[in-house]
Amino acid sequence: MEYSFNHIFSLKLSNFFAKIICYTINLRNFGL
Repeated sequence: MEYSFNHIFSLKLSNFFAKIICYTINLRNFGL
């Protein structure tokens, strides 16, 4: 149970960082 919780948490965390990276790339494309 605890392992699955940590696995889901790590997946959400990696997805969160992926969104931040995509957001920063979009800002660079707009020249901000």
